Amino acid sequence: MRIVFFGSAPIGMHILEELVKAKFNVVAAATEVQVGRVVPPIKVLCEKLKIPCLQFKSVGKEGEETLRKLRPDIFVVASYGQLFTQNILDIVPVTLNVHPSLLPLYRGATPIQAAILNGETKTGVSIQKMVKKLDAGDIIVQTKFELGEDETAGEAYVKASKVGAESLIKALRLIQGGEAVWKPQDDTKVTICRMIKKEHGVIDFNKSATELVNFVRGYNPWPVAHAFYKGKLIKVFRAKKADMEGLAPGQIRATKNRIFTGCKDNESIELLELQAEGGKKMSAAAFLCGNKLEGSFDERS
Repeated sequence: MRIVFFGSAPIGMHILEELVKAKFNVVAAATEVQVGRVVPPIKVLCEKLKIPCLQFKSVGKEGEETLRKLRPDIFVVASYGQLFTQNILDIVPVTLNVHPSLLPLYRGATPIQAAILNGETKTGVSIQKMVKKLDAGDIIVQTKFELGEDETAGEAYVKASKVGAESLIKALRLIQGGEAVWKPQDDTKVTICRMIKKEHGVIDFNKSATELVNFVRGYNPWPVAHAFYKGKLIKVFRAKKADMEGLAPGQIRATKNRIFTGCKDNESIELLELQAEGGKKMSAAAFLCGNKLEGSFDERS
């Protein structure tokens, strides 16, 4: 089985490595076009694995001839970032997409973040047949995994990459053995997750403590939950629910080594890991050694 892989970091790295370890014949791997001096991680991995690396600004417009010459039997996609046009899908009998959600839930580009923001305690990976409609194809393998109550999106993506690799290899072996069973998605249960922009990370302290903790988790490592204090941006990487009463939304109470802030309905959260504008990420205790916090965060969005 001749496989062409399409992907990017973080989820694509582990999956590509595991495909090669499992002795699948990956004849080429495609990833994003290089911007500036930063070499895409998949390209670096391809050099290590001695796999040809393809980079298309638009795979639909530029890739057809190159891909057909590779005589692929199947395409595998893991967080590639481009939609496949029909001319690309028609090159192979099946294009498998590794999608980190329990489809039809959380179709779209940010399923892990969306699951955490919505307070889900579990999510999963779906191996589905790619079609022109976004994440709507039939499913061959679906695997659930738990989301820890403190787990960030970055940590969950690491878990999803491991589960995704295992699920993908299972799917490929089912196809190889002629045992594939495809399950259509239930369109009545579809949910869509939005693209994330930097401005989405601004903290709204008028939300509940649970919502704010999930907000911090869901936007770590990007765009990182952040607030403004005296006009300066402060990033919050980790937080937890607290029982500090009497604080208005956004109001700060700092002790010798702990930082609390109020939120909706007289609830509060504790800020555990922060970064001042121009500074380094550090614990609350370390942060307070060089930064004074009093009053309230700015009302700014």
